[in-house]
Amino acid sequence: MIILHPQQDNKLAVTVPCISLELVIAALSIDSYKVVETLDILNVFFDAYEFDKDQGAVLNIEKAKDIKRNQFRQARKPLLDQLDLEFMRAVETSNAAKKKTIAAKKQELRDVTAIELPDNVDELVEFWPDILN
Repeated sequence: MIILHPQQDNKLAVTVPCISLELVIAALSIDSYKVVETLDILNVFFDAYEFDKDQGAVLNIEKAKDIKRNQFRQARKPLLDQLDLEFMRAVETSNAAKKKTIAAKKQELRDVTAIELPDNVDELVEFWPDILN
């Protein structure tokens, strides 16, 4: 048995009782909850799930997209750091063509968070911009 209930901002809370279900519900002091046998959610998007008294766990796709964008930001940081080093070397050698190429690549990396993301959760899980590989 799994108890689903709301946290602040209606975020999903998951409680797995190790004692009586009724005692746990009373100890949690919750008015709204749903008891389920199994929970099928994507851990990568756990913070995007919201509580719904009828359905239990409901994925907020916009929050899931924000989580995906944050993954992009984490992946691009070392790439931008490396390009910053290469840019400084181009400045030191007065290589204008290299500076222009690096600046364009850095802009492409910055724009990765503006990419239109799929509304389908399975497609969202698999989506990854080539530039971050």
